[in-house]
Amino acid sequence: MKTPAHAAVLALLCAADLLVMLDGMVVTVALPAIERDLGTARADLQWVVTAYTLSLGSFLLVGGRAGDLYGRRRALVAGLVVFALASLAAGLARATGPLLAARAVQGVGAALAVPAALALLSAAYRAQSERERALGLFSAALDAGMVAGLVLGGLLTASLGWPWCFFIVVPFGLCAAALAPAVLEESRDDAAPRLDLPGAALCAAGCGVLVFGLVRFERDVAGAVPFLAAAALLLAAFVAVERRVRAPMVRLDVFRHRPLTGANLAVIANAGGFTGMTFMATLYMQQVLGYGALEAGLGFLPLALMRRRAVWPRRA
Repeated sequence: MKTPAHAAVLALLCAADLLVMLDGMVVTVALPAIERDLGTARADLQWVVTAYTLSLGSFLLVGGRAGDLYGRRRALVAGLVVFALASLAAGLARATGPLLAARAVQGVGAALAVPAALALLSAAYRAQSERERALGLFSAALDAGMVAGLVLGGLLTASLGWPWCFFIVVPFGLCAAALAPAVLEESRDDAAPRLDLPGAALCAAGCGVLVFGLVRFERDVAGAVPFLAAAALLLAAFVAVERRVRAPMVRLDVFRHRPLTGANLAVIANAGGFTGMTFMATLYMQQVLGYGALEAGLGFLPLALMRRRAVWPRRA
C-alpha cells in the first residue's frame, strides 16, 4: 500500500524530472525573441536547444554511474543545484556565447538528476505493481513537461520576457534540492564498478563532434566532413574501449536484444522528430505567419492534448 512517505517521494521525484524536461522545451517558443535581443545568427539559433540536449545525452551514462557509486540522492541534489544555477546564468546572459555555455551546464545537471531520480523511484517502490504504477506516473510527468513547456514558454516570453523561461525553474529546482534530504533515503549500489573515465570521455566527445558535424553539414558540406570523420573515429574508439574494460559504461551485448534495440531506436526517432518539429513550427508561426510568442505557445495546445491522450488513453 502506498504510504504518505511514498507519496512524498513520488511527488518530489516527478517534480524534479518535470522541471528538467520543462526547461528543455520552454525555451523553444522564446527562440525568435532571443534572436532579436542577443543578435544570435539564424544558423546558430538551434544551438540554444541543442547545447542542452547534447550535454544531457552525452553525460547521462556518467550521471547514472556516479549515482550508483556516490549515492543517488546526493547525485540528484547536486544535479538540481547545478541545473538551477545554470538556469539563473542563462536568464542573465546578454550574449549568445554565455547563453550556450549555461545551456550546456544545464544539460550536465540534468544528466545527474534524471538517472538518480529513476533509481531512487525504483528503490522506494519494491512491489512490482506499485513500481509499475509509479514509473507510469513518472513517465507521464516527463511527457507533461514536454508539452507544458511549449505553452508556458509562450506565456512567459509574451508577458515577462524570455529570461523568465529560465528564471522560473530556479526557485523550484533549489526547493526540490533542499527537500530531498528530508524526503528521500540515500541509495547506492555497493557492487557498482568504478567509473570508466576513458569511455565516458570518448562517448561525450564523439557525440559532440558528430552533432557539430551534422549541424555544419547543411551549410558547408566540405567543412563538415572532417568533423564527421573525427566523430566516427571517436565513437569507434569508444566501442573498442568498451569491449576491453572490465566495467564498461555500456554493455555492448545488450544491442543483440532486438526488442530492446528496436524500442530504443523508436524513442530516438520520436524524440528527434518531436524536437525538430517544435523548433521549425515555432519559427514558422512567429516569423512567417506573424504570430506573437503567446499565440505560438497556444498554437501547441492541440499537440499537448494529443500527447496527453497517448500517455493516458481512455480505459474501456
